[in-house]
Amino acid sequence: MLNPLLFFALLSFSSLPGARVQVLDDLGLPVTLARAAQRIIALSPHTAELAVAAGAGSKLVGTAAFHDYPAQLNKLPVVSHFSGLDRERLLMLNPDLVVAWASGNKPGDIAWLKSLHIPVYLSEPSTLDDIPASIEKLGRLAGRQELSTRAAEKFRAELEGVCSARAHQQPQPAYYEIWPNPPMTIGGKHWLNPVLRKAGLHNVFADQNRQIISVTPEALLGRSIEIKISGFQQPGVSSSRQKLVRGNEQLARPGPGIIQGLRLLCDQL
Repeated sequence: MLNPLLFFALLSFSSLPGARVQVLDDLGLPVTLARAAQRIIALSPHTAELAVAAGAGSKLVGTAAFHDYPAQLNKLPVVSHFSGLDRERLLMLNPDLVVAWASGNKPGDIAWLKSLHIPVYLSEPSTLDDIPASIEKLGRLAGRQELSTRAAEKFRAELEGVCSARAHQQPQPAYYEIWPNPPMTIGGKHWLNPVLRKAGLHNVFADQNRQIISVTPEALLGRSIEIKISGFQQPGVSSSRQKLVRGNEQLARPGPGIIQGLRLLCDQL
């Protein structure tokens, strides 16, 4: 059996700037660095938030459009847009680690990065537990293991207490509006399902085995919906029997801000 002191010494050594480090990303793919990352690019808002939470904010050199938190990142060059990567600008920033959103960034862009042998960590949280796990793994890759461990533990502790008043209630059937017209919502494979369950809600389209689905107005009216979550000023098809609650940016991102997003949601229920 490995001596505990030796184990922790080896663990600490693995996060030193000059030490080789390897983790598995959210898809189970190995990400190996010869040393802790010094120049990190995050290709989505939530991956930037994860990197900051991991203590690697000072190592970020590029980020995505539509990023609004934390404010310190607003001055960074934008290399990721809805249309795809600004490949020339990304190469000029000379990253030694790119943190991408597996289902949000374009597959061709991710394949291009890997063809250049740029290390890519693919983020794809499917449960709330995946968020602190990602914080810890990104902390290891950035040589910020101690900071990231504390941040992950803080997240887990706060998650335990958020929406606690609704923990033992009968889940209310809910509809999460992604787009009002034509109506779009989340299916059973979307990462927001465990978030809704934490808030004491049940996705009425969880029986659909996809992440995002289009639905007809007739299908909406045919489901028993008590809570409708929408971030739009003029939501789509609704019933007078439904309670409308406002979504928020934090709730829509699978990152550390989900704690505040849940608080804002549960305060309305």
